[in-house]
Amino acid sequence: LLWSDPDPYSRKGCRNNSERNIGSFFGPNITEQFLSKYNYSMIIRSHQVKQKGYEYTHDEKVLTVFSASNYCDGFNWGAIIRWDYKEQDPWLISYKTEAVNMKKMSFNKQITLFEDPAYQSLVEKIMTNKSSLEKEFEKRDRYGTSHLPSKVWSEIMTNVLQIDLPWITLRSKLVQEDKQGILYNTMFDEYARDNTKFQFNSGIMEDLYVCKDLLIRLFNLIDQDHSGMNPSTDEY
Repeated sequence: LLWSDPDPYSRKGCRNNSERNIGSFFGPNITEQFLSKYNYSMIIRSHQVKQKGYEYTHDEKVLTVFSASNYCDGFNWGAIIRWDYKEQDPWLISYKTEAVNMKKMSFNKQITLFEDPAYQSLVEKIMTNKSSLEKEFEKRDRYGTSHLPSKVWSEIMTNVLQIDLPWITLRSKLVQEDKQGILYNTMFDEYARDNTKFQFNSGIMEDLYVCKDLLIRLFNLIDQDHSGMNPSTDEY
């Protein structure tokens, strides 16, 4: 559902999205079924780039709103939506920020500028599985060149992380690449360089990420006054 898009030709039913190689196209009849089932009047979604920043489809019952202008060095407008509970229709605002030279920006700043918490969660998933990924990369890199073909890199990402994403499309946000292929180690180096939380022992960081949710729950139990401050020895 997350990666699925309204069918651009308003065809009925569902079909594979060969453009993304993930998710499906859903027709206006699927939209009607979904709205009827949950008693909704409209679907508002946001993951698909639109030239004006927004777009109505399926008889204006699906509204796509995309907030990042100039996305990935493109020329699209961004948009936001405001819907007052007293109003029948939403208020859409389009805007365009000054173009940014992505090539001169650090990896971390690119993420901050364009991506959302879902992207950060993906990076955390990668860092959690750093050792397993490195092991598979090195196994497939028979000549020790630190390079892999994009297709091989994509297969490893899918198999190790157990997430079927369009990795080849996402590679520019995750790794560096040259004429020889993907420099797979840069996936870890680039992110760590701009994030102090990755600048100490990587093995410790992997363990922390695996146990992150448990650590958060434990801290909340100890932090009885919910101040967010370090607990005293008495609280232990």
